[in-house]
Amino acid sequence: MKPTRNHLVSLLIAVMIVGVQFAWHTTEAQASSASAGTGPTTYFVKKGDTLTSIAKRYGVTIQAIAKLNGIKSTSKILVGQKLRIPSKTPVATPMPLATSVPSATRELPSVLPTGRPNN
Repeated sequence: MKPTRNHLVSLLIAVMIVGVQFAWHTTEAQASSASAGTGPTTYFVKKGDTLTSIAKRYGVTIQAIAKLNGIKSTSKILVGQKLRIPSKTPVATPMPLATSVPSATRELPSVLPTGRPNN
């Protein structure tokens, strides 16, 4: 039996629905574990994963993952390997220093707010 266009469209829609549901559950699990902040998250390495991609996904450094898991060579992880991902720690961003201009070097506007020239 040759598949018709309607059959192919129905199959495509079914695959898309399953994919969306899978992605939604995965994202929800990652969000709940990340927001908990109670400790490391467990992650199983998938085909094509690198420590770099995993670190970016979770917002942590490669070195933090390697240290927590006792990984000596950051280029060697295996599919199916169980990794503990450290929880994100908020990074304090330094406040910019205020720059002040000495009053003697400030330029005055050529026209005052009243519209009169500044002479």
